[in-house]
Amino acid sequence: MVPGMISPLLNIAAALSGAQAPAAEDALIGQLRYYGSCIVTVYPTRAILLLNTERGTKLERTRLRRFVKSARRGGFCWPTHQTPRLTATLIRGALAEALYLRIPRSVTAPMLKAAAAPAEIRTANDIHEFARCVVSMNVPGVDTLLRTRAVTGYSPLGEFSRCGPDWQRMWTPVSIRAALAEEIYARASAWRRATAAGNLKENPQLVRPGIEEGI
Repeated sequence: MVPGMISPLLNIAAALSGAQAPAAEDALIGQLRYYGSCIVTVYPTRAILLLNTERGTKLERTRLRRFVKSARRGGFCWPTHQTPRLTATLIRGALAEALYLRIPRSVTAPMLKAAAAPAEIRTANDIHEFARCVVSMNVPGVDTLLRTRAVTGYSPLGEFSRCGPDWQRMWTPVSIRAALAEEIYARASAWRRATAAGNLKENPQLVRPGIEEGI
């Protein structure tokens, strides 16, 4: 954790329900973490291709089917015999989280220390717009969240309410984590690409990054 970089440290349990998150939320996060890590180990190229695919397209649906089937068949990448309903957000988030956590911390450390982008606050009714807003203002806080295995034990980033006043009513803890994972992975990918090219801008977080294949 980078000292002084995180506005109140996240208590996601209290964040979403005002009480301790149910054990089922923690269990699902654990299953998704296992699933994402397994898929990224076995099918890294497929995982990156999915994340490079525009949301809501026919191509995304085609690529998603492979991942859904691998879980529902009792595939080796899903840790239990029962598979919950896996949405596109959850699958993409699980893969993005696994890929992000594989990036060496020596690479992400400068990104975590960089100054936050000037806030462009809009009421977000879309979970991905919400995640983009939160990550743009508090990259270290989101990084800390993804390195925490459970939803319990953390409290909400102040940016949650600033980016989406109704976030507690609109989205679940697991879906928020998934959307944040995809956004921070995209940002880290752009940072890594810019660093490798030697043309890193003073504040690259002002620009919406894309996901670079190969990371």
